[in-house]
Order: sequence, then structure tokens, then C-alpha cells
Amino acid sequence: MRRTIQVVISDMHAGANVALMNPEVVLQEENEEGNIVDFQPRMTPTQEYLWAFWQQCIDDVMRIADGAEVAIWLNGDECQGIKHHALLVSDRPSNQITIATANMTPWLEHENVKIVRVIVGTEAHTMLSGTTSYLVQQMLSARYPDRDIKTMYHNLVTYNGLVSDFAHHGPPPGARGWLKGNIARYMLRDLMTREIMRGKRPPDIYWRGHYHTPVFEYLETGDYVSRMYVTPSWTFVGDHARQATRSEYEITHGLVALEIVDGKVTGEHRMYKTSEIRTKETL
Repeated sequence: MRRTIQVVISDMHAGANVALMNPEVVLQEENEEGNIVDFQPRMTPTQEYLWAFWQQCIDDVMRIADGAEVAIWLNGDECQGIKHHALLVSDRPSNQITIATANMTPWLEHENVKIVRVIVGTEAHTMLSGTTSYLVQQMLSARYPDRDIKTMYHNLVTYNGLVSDFAHHGPPPGARGWLKGNIARYMLRDLMTREIMRGKRPPDIYWRGHYHTPVFEYLETGDYVSRMYVTPSWTFVGDHARQATRSEYEITHGLVALEIVDGKVTGEHRMYKTSEIRTKETL
């Protein structure tokens, strides 16, 4: 019997001052004498909140693993990029790579974290052609040469017998509360049907991100069963996100961890936490 833990994280957006940042990260900037010096950026209140939850999730995953192998998929947008630059910690793009790498070190300090896959996300956040994804992977590989760390755009993987399809761009959550999950369900049925028509067995799980809102769908088609997860983000919102979401006032952060035994999911852990970001008043 082989027991492993599959962890899926997306939309970390490292480099934004409303997104996840390791408080111990050391960046470089020019001082008043023109010298490049190390400094530690001050965390914002939202970053303090996210980091505390990040540490809680790591602790919970390691408790669940109980020494079993852990594999992590970073499913896109691990950095903020430079297109939306209003909320950057630093205007030096290399600092985003440093922050994203530092965010992952608490995971990789655990010897049972053996595998990391970095999935390329949105062009606006990867600084073109997956640049941030490849650089984060290279920095992690250099720091942890004994781990299996790779970058790719679309990953069809059989991990401990469970078949997963990983890509960053997935379905939106839905335009109305009562429609949530409909688009994901249609997409899941389409993906499954296309595989079946090719004479293939659909993957057990389709993993997507991008929309920062968690969605889960389960579908049976004939003798086949598949699931779809759209995982939430590790960032709060700026002006662009408020506009894009039409002033959404709830935001969920977190990750999904699956316990897998010989190809079967024996435990599912959606480590989610939701915040309401409206300013409340009674006048």
C-alpha cells in the first residue's frame, strides 16, 4: 500500500502587497548612496492574515501526511507580474521571484515534500512566456536539488494511480449565486465526453484556477466519474480586481489536499477561509 498527499495551490500573486509574502524574505534595493542593499519589506495587514493562514495550512497538511510523501502543484500565477503594478511590494521584477520562492520554502523544509510542479499561468502575471514560473522553478531546484521540481503549461499526470489534468485557466464561477458551478459542470462534461469519444478514460480530476473563487463539481457519465476543482487564490483585491468582479465582497483563500492510497482518494481536505471585505458602518 502506498499513501501520498497531493496539494494543489493556485494564484499566489507574489509581489503584490495584498498577496502572500514570507515575512523573512530578503529583497534588494538601492540606498541613498547608490549601493544595492538587502532589506525586509514591511508586511501589510492582509499579508499578515494570509501568512498566518498559510502556516496553518502547512501544519495541517503535515499532520495529515504523518510522514507520507507530499507532492505540490502550483497551478498558475505564482507571481503578480508587471501589468497590474499599482500594488507591488517593489518595482523590481526580480523581487517577485524572490518572494514566490520564499513563500515555498516552509513547505520544502519538510523532507517528505518530494515533488513540486509549477504550472504556467496568465501572460499578464508571468512576465511573458512563463518567465516567472520557470525562474521560480529554477530557484527552488537550485536550493533543493534533491527534489523533483519541474515547470509546464498543461500537466496530465498519474500520481500514485490517480490521474489528474492540471491547467491554470478554467471556468468562471458563474454570474449569479444560484448559477455557481454551472459553467464548471458544462466544461467538465465536455472534457469528459471528448475523452470518451477518443476512446480514452477521462482523468479522475481536472484542476483549474485563475478566477480566485473555489468551485467543485462531480459528474458521472456512463461508467466514468470525474471531478473538477477550481481552487481559490492567496491574494486580496485591488482596484482592477474590484472592477473585474463587479465589486465582489467575499473572497476565499486556501488550498486542497487529497489523501491518495493506490489510486483512490481516501481523504479530501479543502482548507478554505472566507473574508467579507465590505466596510461596515452603523450611522
